[in-house]
Amino acid sequence: MALIIPNDYRQTLMPETTEQAIQLLKISFQEKLSRTLNFHRVTAPLFVLSGTSINDDLNGVERAVKFPILCMGDRKAEVVHSLAK
Repeated sequence: MALIIPNDYRQTLMPETTEQAIQLLKISFQEKLSRTLNFHRVTAPLFVLSGTSINDDLNGVERAVKFPILCMGDRKAEVVHSLAK
């Protein structure tokens, strides 16, 4: 898709200020929507220990990406591939 800029467009903010304004809008929107819907932001781990039943196995076919954690005696961890739980 081609970028279309109107002929009478005049940039009023510097690029850095525009980025800050966009960030402020994103944060404000998220906070106000969460407050209105009574939601709470919850973060999720990127990795979990294998065998803890935390990682979802939605259809029984996927195989999680696994790797050893050296400082935990080579215990296996896996990349979380679904947050459906």
